[in-house]
Amino acid sequence: MKLFAFTTAALVASLPAYASPGDGREYYGHMWGGGGYGHSFFGGMFMLLFWGALIVITILAVKWFIDRDNGSSTGGQGNSSAEQILQDRLAKGEIEPEEYRERMKTLREES
Repeated sequence: MKLFAFTTAALVASLPAYASPGDGREYYGHMWGGGGYGHSFFGGMFMLLFWGALIVITILAVKWFIDRDNGSSTGGQGNSSAEQILQDRLAKGEIEPEEYRERMKTLREES
């Protein structure tokens, strides 16, 4: 991850070197030659890298938020989650087997 961050920072820091003057005149003092004609490959490559990174970061952020929300709540899982909670409570000794059977019967009747 550190290598990725360093490489990204180095690429971003070097972007001004690829810029053309933009005033319409030929500029031969640039390290790649004049007029910005040699920059189309690098411009396209950096555009793809930028948008690709933005899309990947967005997807990972959405996935992280979804996973975080699913881990903290039991919504959307239905009776199987409730049955698992009852089994855990029975195993811990928090409820008696009779109460467990009554609650399981109630859960199964509701679905």
